[in-house]
Amino acid sequence: MSWFPIPRNIPHAVVISSDKLKALQAEAASAPDLLEALRDCVKWYGNRTNDDFRNDDSLRPIDQQPPEIQRAMRAIAKATGNATSSV
Repeated sequence: MSWFPIPRNIPHAVVISSDKLKALQAEAASAPDLLEALRDCVKWYGNRTNDDFRNDDSLRPIDQQPPEIQRAMRAIAKATGNATSSV
């Protein structure tokens, strides 16, 4: 395990190991796939106003979803930077 030196002129530098850096890189690389999978889960398992699974507009609002779907919808909004988005 190697360590990266702290530059003296940066007051809040963080030292992380190369193993931790690799883990963070792998996590970041998987993020788009995880977001797509979460969107698919909401699309298929979220409560709808009708049976049209091709139309995201038929999803009921977040407050009319089960707790798990609400969490997924909030995570999607956080990941996309859109707090008002349902999916």
